[in-house]
Amino acid sequence: MILPFSGFVLLGEHASMLELGYGITILAGGAFSDVFGVPDVGYRYQPYGGGFLFRAALTPVIKLDDRSSLWSASSFISIGISAGWAF
Repeated sequence: MILPFSGFVLLGEHASMLELGYGITILAGGAFSDVFGVPDVGYRYQPYGGGFLFRAALTPVIKLDDRSSLWSASSFISIGISAGWAF
């Protein structure tokens, strides 16, 4: 079972905005479970009245329950790009 929980805030007064967020993802199944922290820093272009939407973000995935160090072999950096239509 995968349980993602996250929240985001958009900073900016016009179509170009800074996107900041943080989430926790819990992976649970059988004899194992892992918890990951997922911060998000990105750019979003989204006009107020709708139209073309573009988003690019840097999202590190950090395994939180690894007792040996903050950054483990299960941690990685993800880059996301999305485009679409807002209405």
